[in-house]
Amino acid sequence: MAAIAENAVEMNPEAVIGFSGTVPAGLQYTPCGRYLVYPLGSIIVLKNIKTNNQAFLEAHTNNVSCLAVSPDGTKLATGQVSLGGVKADVLVWDLEKAKANCDGCVPSAGGCVIHRLRQHLAKVQAVDFSCDGVYLATLGGQDDNALVIWDVELGESICGSPAAQDSALSLKWLNQRNDRLVTCGNYHLRVWQVDVNIPKLHAMDAKMGTMKRVIQCISIQEDDKCAFAGTKTGELLCFNINRDPIQSFNDPDRVCPGMKGFSKERFGKGIKSVCCVFNQGTGRTNTLVGGGDGVLALFNDQLNIVAGRKAELMGAITSLSLSPDGQAFMAGTDQSNRYYSTLDMHVELRGTCHCGPVNDVCFPSGEYKGVHDASQIFITCSENDIRIWNSALRQELLRIQVPNLTCNCIGITMKGNTIVSGWSDGKVRAFFPESGRLKFVITDAHAESVTSLAVCNEDEDRPPWRLLTGGDDGRVRIWNVSSSHQTLKQSMKEHPARSARSASPRATSPRSPPRPTARASCGT
Repeated sequence: MAAIAENAVEMNPEAVIGFSGTVPAGLQYTPCGRYLVYPLGSIIVLKNIKTNNQAFLEAHTNNVSCLAVSPDGTKLATGQVSLGGVKADVLVWDLEKAKANCDGCVPSAGGCVIHRLRQHLAKVQAVDFSCDGVYLATLGGQDDNALVIWDVELGESICGSPAAQDSALSLKWLNQRNDRLVTCGNYHLRVWQVDVNIPKLHAMDAKMGTMKRVIQCISIQEDDKCAFAGTKTGELLCFNINRDPIQSFNDPDRVCPGMKGFSKERFGKGIKSVCCVFNQGTGRTNTLVGGGDGVLALFNDQLNIVAGRKAELMGAITSLSLSPDGQAFMAGTDQSNRYYSTLDMHVELRGTCHCGPVNDVCFPSGEYKGVHDASQIFITCSENDIRIWNSALRQELLRIQVPNLTCNCIGITMKGNTIVSGWSDGKVRAFFPESGRLKFVITDAHAESVTSLAVCNEDEDRPPWRLLTGGDDGRVRIWNVSSSHQTLKQSMKEHPARSARSASPRATSPRSPPRPTARASCGT
């Protein structure tokens, strides 16, 4: 065993299909506009937009919770989730080296971590670089709720402070100065003055009058005069963020931040993301708004939706990233979809994947309809759907959806004529692989969920062919399947609990020799 371990070869990923769409502002352009950065579980993916090459940044020990790209595009900061009471890491990466790995087709080269910063407990809620990239601000999650300022070059903390009396959810540095930033969260928006020489952090709460709102996201216009924030109740708020610098204890405040207005338009499930867009033609600032109900809209400076600038995407819009030329943007949703759109709202789907756990993966064992190399095709199943993929192109070819159910297992016949699947309602459903149309249903395959299945290696053109299924009730069943009907041939109860995925249709019970009928049914 020791010799085998010494000779083992580590398998590095060559390509990935996926995007953790639940991470706020997780999909970002790099300042050069050639790459996209986004999280996938505990790794960060850097993708070249033109060549589709990918590089993977792997050093986190748990799921990534936030990220930010430095304004000069040389560094990347990411935070993660950790266990309660355990400090969560913030990693600063060398983005230039990661780009070189991406362009050189060395996706898992590694060695890109510059600093590992540990200060916050359980979760890092948000990170952001100052306008000159000298400082990094990090915000802890609900258990920590602290704001910390770091020296990026040295990787050392400069100063810190409790973010607010209630939970803080987002932060943003100003665009023109490196000594001021804004945080927002439950019933507050604060403008901070940073003095690294003392060092000291001084917060000033924005005046909101009688309005009490949970502010989830924030964006600051280019000249730093105003900030636009999205609330959990669906309004877009505009704040004047000008304030006095840090004064002596006895001097009264003369200039305080405050709310200027709010939109009459509301989004059904709140506003999840905002992004300021400078209009060079009018010299005014518009605001892209992504709603929890999937509505994407462009607001003018009067907080009204611009006529004809509205679209609907699939899933809550958690990320909005403007391209460097300011003419287009990328949008990411919690359904793990990535969209490209112009400011005219001509939306194009650029990437998609499962948004829940992938329960099963299956390659065709023989042929696949009209495909010369069947190894390029694979099938996956998850919550609500089955998807067919092209591994060479890394693209989805077909999606078969069954709402409000979970597909636990899948299989495909030897000639690739039928996709067979087991579902959480106890049914087996079969589909045509070309169209995704339903072929047949075994309505009472198991009393509870169908948890595993295996297709016998038999000629589907000479029915009946056989199918094995396992369920949550611990039963294993053998079915005869023909074009007109499906009949139960045998039911066996040997397992005390749910049956895992069948590795082979030849498997037999370890307790006793197989019965003759069972052996005949399970043979290939």
